[in-house]
Amino acid sequence: MEVKENLPQCDAETVVSIPLSRLEQLLDTETRAAMLEQYTQGERYCISREKVAHYLGFKPKEYKED
Repeated sequence: MEVKENLPQCDAETVVSIPLSRLEQLLDTETRAAMLEQYTQGERYCISREKVAHYLGFKPKEYKED
């Protein structure tokens, strides 16, 4: 990531440039986390690892029953 020193200050925030593909990944992750939070807040009991994986966008590892 490259810090842009020559840009005007924006409310004491640092402006950085990142590849668009990485920005899209970060925004997707942020959106998924917000959806998971909303789902979790609505649940009275625990949520399954499958639901967490669904909301975060991955397939959970399968465990064999003993």
